Amino acid sequence: MNLSKTVYIVNAFTHNDMGGNKAGVVIDCDDLSSNDMASIAKDVNLSETAFITK
Repeated sequence: MNLSKTVYIVNAFTHNDMGGNKAGVVIDCDDLSSNDMASIAKDVNLSETAFITK
């Protein structure tokens, strides 16, 4: 399976582009298994990665 998904990096708890807590967000993940999500989260290497499904 091709695990090519766009990962958006967002800064939470900040009022500008600097500071805050970085988190990864991946949308449209209905086709991913739990193992796929774990692999992507490991590659992103941030403390939090969210996966948005329908």
